Amino acid sequence: GVADAQFKRFTNGAGSFTCYIIPEVFPIANDLINRVQSVVDEVASYGIYGEVKTSTAIPVDMNIQLIFANQTTNAERQTIRQQAVAKVERYVKNLGMGEAIIINEVIQQVMETSSKITDMQIYNLTVKDVNQYVKNVYPKAEEQYFLRRISMT
Repeated sequence: GVADAQFKRFTNGAGSFTCYIIPEVFPIANDLINRVQSVVDEVASYGIYGEVKTSTAIPVDMNIQLIFANQTTNAERQTIRQQAVAKVERYVKNLGMGEAIIINEVIQQVMETSSKITDMQIYNLTVKDVNQYVKNVYPKAEEQYFLRRISMT
C-alpha cells in the first residue's frame, strides 16, 4: 500500500504536478501506481496534467560493532543487538523522500538502546552498492533510503 504521497508542482511546466508515492514497503507493485494514477486522473481539473511516480528506492547497508560493559551476559548482548537493529531500521524507515541519513542520529539510536553499550563503531556504510565514508548521506529530492541489510556484532 501507500504510506504517504508527496506532490511537486509544475514538474512538466504550468498546469502540471507529480505525485510521488511513498510505499509502505519496497519494492512497490506496478498495479498500485496505475490505481493511484486513475484516482489522480479522476480528480485533476480539466487541462491539468498529473503524473504519478514512485520515489526512487536507494538501498543502504550498514555494519555496526557494539562494545559492551564487561558484566553483560551473552543473552543480554543478543537482546540488545536485536533492539538496536530495530531502532536503526525504524529510523531509516521513517525518513521521508529526500531526507538524509544523519550518522549522529544512527549513533544516538543505538547508544540509547541500553546503558550496557559503552561504545560503538559504524565500520561499513554502503549506499547504492557503493562503499561510503561514514558520514551523513544525502539523497536527491525524489529518492528515499531503505535499509536493505544491517549487521550488528
